[in-house]
Amino acid sequence: MAFRIIMIAFLGIIVLLLIALYLLFQQPGPSYQTSSAPLVSQQAAIGRAVMDAARKDPAVATMVRDAIKAASPKDQALAAEPVGQLPKQ
Repeated sequence: MAFRIIMIAFLGIIVLLLIALYLLFQQPGPSYQTSSAPLVSQQAAIGRAVMDAARKDPAVATMVRDAIKAASPKDQALAAEPVGQLPKQ
């Protein structure tokens, strides 16, 4: 009887160890992985879309110029060349 209890306990411990190893080395599924792009890539995509729209529409170009005027001096310096190429209204 004691041997039977010891074997059941031993098998239970083995099962628990196998479960722990499985969970430890399991690869995360797609739902657990980060799906969004890095912030720099997102900002670059938005910037490209805004600049494309500003090149096509002078009203958008004016809004972009006004937004750049409200930005920090560092951002104004970085945006000076691309904004200078936008069409005038």
